[in-house]
Amino acid sequence: MERASGDLRATPAGLDLYERHLRHLPDMAANYWHDQPHVADAVKEINRTYAQATTETPTT
Repeated sequence: MERASGDLRATPAGLDLYERHLRHLPDMAANYWHDQPHVADAVKEINRTYAQATTETPTT
């Protein structure tokens, strides 16, 4: 996600993640998604990407 004109929008990487893992989610509240196999894969990828970004980003 990124901010654009005060709104949030998906980045190209976010859209790619959605297309690969989340586009098959049912049209219902997210608290019912826990049994969906695509969610676990997406969460693993998000966690891996976050961990990589936080270890590569210098803190000053």
